[in-house]
Amino acid sequence: MPSIGKDLAKIRNARGLSLQEIQAATKIPLTTLQSIENGTIFEQSIQGNTYTRSFIRSYGRALKIEDDILINGLDQQETGNYNHLLWNHYESAFNKPASGNFTLDDEDVESFETEQIQTVGKSKPVDKTPEPEVEETLSVEPDNTKNEPQQTASKPGNTDTADNDKVDADKKSSSKQPAEADVNWANMGHKFIESRKKTPIGIISLVVIIILLLAGATFLYQSGFFSSSDEPVSTTAQSLQNGSVLDLSEPDSPEPVEPVIADLDEILYLTVYAAYERLDPVRVWSDEKPRMDPYWIEQGTAMNFDFQDTIRIRGQYSNLLLFMNGHLIETPMETHFNQGENYIELTREFFTTDPVFRNSVSFQTPEGVAEPDSVIFRPSF
Repeated sequence: MPSIGKDLAKIRNARGLSLQEIQAATKIPLTTLQSIENGTIFEQSIQGNTYTRSFIRSYGRALKIEDDILINGLDQQETGNYNHLLWNHYESAFNKPASGNFTLDDEDVESFETEQIQTVGKSKPVDKTPEPEVEETLSVEPDNTKNEPQQTASKPGNTDTADNDKVDADKKSSSKQPAEADVNWANMGHKFIESRKKTPIGIISLVVIIILLLAGATFLYQSGFFSSSDEPVSTTAQSLQNGSVLDLSEPDSPEPVEPVIADLDEILYLTVYAAYERLDPVRVWSDEKPRMDPYWIEQGTAMNFDFQDTIRIRGQYSNLLLFMNGHLIETPMETHFNQGENYIELTREFFTTDPVFRNSVSFQTPEGVAEPDSVIFRPSF
């Protein structure tokens, strides 16, 4: 006979998930998940219809099944005409992504993008041919001095031509010589000497000051300025002879500092324990879940409820006990009951003023009351 639990187990196996991974994601007890898959949760009337639907919807959301499909499947299951709605929807959405509202998982998207990147990378091969090396050539300036035209011998008697050739030769030789006469080497040496003279002045001054300090300290030490006086010893001996009591306590001893107690955690957990009878149900409101939801807690079971600043409890007050970090909250009806709204209200300020709640201990139950058989967290739905 088809059932919604068998389809959930089938989809979980198809996604390659274990029942422990579903339990870690939904915080639903492992026994409850097993009862969902084998269908016995519908036979246990003690769970209640609200809890059953909440557990199955949380299970389905962990498998990324749409909430509308889960609600329709639950309605079919309750009327007895369930016909593999979840599996058919999963199979059609997984095999035909273009139809329906099915969305790919993160892992599917990542693998799809990886394949696309690899395909693009293969379409454009990288050219690994090394580039030709360029040989560097050095340019050498030709020696113009060797290519100068030789001077022609002047004819005797032509003194003007000889003089002009001599003047031209002097001009050419003077133009090829470096302009070393323009550099004032004497001035540069003078500046270098002045910079060397100015540099060590600060260092010399510091050395002189250190020498003077050492000399002064040596003089004071030799003159007995640092030697201890015998007057305190004689004063002590005189006090002992007179029989007076010496004050040997340390002067200005600091007062002991009390240890600083750390603040409470940002998220606090209040434990509601069905100590005497089944809570059928107990309603809890907190600033983490601002809605007065009902919770059915079996006798001997404790349930943790998270909050930051305020939490409210309404139900069979005579059948429950309240704990914070294992410490019993005594007489909550006398100190924390809101008569007008008919609920117990606890705030962070109450637990902050009493540092005993900051340390976790085992459950401090009253005399004659056993500790809880199991402690669970409230279901998320």
